Amino acid sequence: MKKDTKKLIVEIIIFIIMILIALHLRGYQLSEIPKGIHVDEAGMAYDAYSLANFGVDRYLNYLPVYLINFGGGQSALYAYLAAIFVNFLGITTTAIRIPAVVCNMIAIIAVYFMGRKHFGRKCAIVLTSLWIINPWNIMASRWGLDCNLLASTSIISLWLLLRAEKWYDYIFAGMSIGITLYTYAISYLILPIFLCLIISYMLYTRKITLKNVIIMGIPIFILAIPLMLMILVNNGIIEEINSFITIPKLSYYRAAEISFKNILNNIFKIKVLFSADGLPYNSIGKYGTVYYFCIPLIILGIGIEFVKLIQNIKNRKFEANSGITLFFISVAITIFLIVDPNINKANALYFPLVFLAFSSIKFLYEKANRKVFFVCFAIIIIAYAISFISFVNYYFNIYNVEYKYQPYFEDDLTNSIAIVNGKEEFKNRKVNILTKSLNPYIYTLLVNQPSPYDFDSTRNAKDEWGKYIFNSQEINEEIVYIIKDYPDFANNLITNHDFNSEYVGTYVILYK
Repeated sequence: MKKDTKKLIVEIIIFIIMILIALHLRGYQLSEIPKGIHVDEAGMAYDAYSLANFGVDRYLNYLPVYLINFGGGQSALYAYLAAIFVNFLGITTTAIRIPAVVCNMIAIIAVYFMGRKHFGRKCAIVLTSLWIINPWNIMASRWGLDCNLLASTSIISLWLLLRAEKWYDYIFAGMSIGITLYTYAISYLILPIFLCLIISYMLYTRKITLKNVIIMGIPIFILAIPLMLMILVNNGIIEEINSFITIPKLSYYRAAEISFKNILNNIFKIKVLFSADGLPYNSIGKYGTVYYFCIPLIILGIGIEFVKLIQNIKNRKFEANSGITLFFISVAITIFLIVDPNINKANALYFPLVFLAFSSIKFLYEKANRKVFFVCFAIIIIAYAISFISFVNYYFNIYNVEYKYQPYFEDDLTNSIAIVNGKEEFKNRKVNILTKSLNPYIYTLLVNQPSPYDFDSTRNAKDEWGKYIFNSQEINEEIVYIIKDYPDFANNLITNHDFNSEYVGTYVILYK
């Protein structure tokens, strides 16, 4: 057997092992960790169900290019992807989280082939491994938050753009970049900045011709048209569009979240993006988003890659690592401009950060003498191994215990609604849900799965619909109460009105 063939076989085996490990980390106990369903995940899930079965969202918008969700909007790509799985599997936690896993796995494969083409086989294995075991990446790939798709689709777009040589390659790159616009509104700023920087760099270094810039720009422009119309609609320049697609008017539009006034405040919030933002579904404080020991590697990587970028510009030389650096710059600029950046808003940042850590390792391999490199590499490997094993043990064995009830996630409420639905004696009775959790009506929709037309025909301004009312403290013996956060009212029903009680986690079901 030839030497090159043996190397290829070994590479394929290592690649398969990496993919299986990545898939296990993202698919194991997918419906259980994190526990419950996030309120935005729930809103997306019911819209996905409505789109899959009726072609409309819960506001009866036909094929919307942007979801209204709870008024402030939600990017639509995740819902359309989830609709495919919901159509076959129903509204289950697994079905609504599968798109996150699938897109993340495609991005991992893209990282490997990007690394293989531009840095070599060994570097591809290292870079991909670092991305697979990154704590933020593992956590973000395991639940259905629409905006987290930006990280995956931006990686895929980078791969397609950096590998492009033929004119048709630029069509695929343009399509991917255009689709990325439908993952998160922040991409409306990241991608134009990045395209200005990368196209200027590619033209200057003669990596791309003006003809191919136009070829790539055509699919980007076509795919961006509905979103440009959406911006015009929500700035009051044109009316809402209801045709073969819907471009809805949101209750409130968050364009004001982007401002140069945010820069100073955001400088002092950078550490949050490396550690924790108070939302345990985004990161675990003791591990951070990139493992804390990686921060020096990232800082060194920034220095290395910025020097290389300047040298490449000076020498009119195109290198893929400078393209990734320009993407990092684009994301960083955006983060400084948006209001109150947190980890999920900054999700596109984490692959560039992992790349910068990889760049430091690569630099040590190329520049340090063998003895120094092997010592440094051994320390880095041990640090990664200890951090990764500790993180995996914590996340899969302890996390759900410590964060059984975390903000914006509901599990006991859906169980309570299902229990009430299962009792024949409650079939024709009103159900009053008293809770300070956000938008509890969405969980009634997930459990009951009415058509969006039935929901729309019975809902009122409080989103009460059918037999459901919310947060009314009227006492009526014919009503079934599902209560959390109102202990005095619950005690009054039990003590003074002889209501029966059934406890479901943090909720109590009260009835006569």
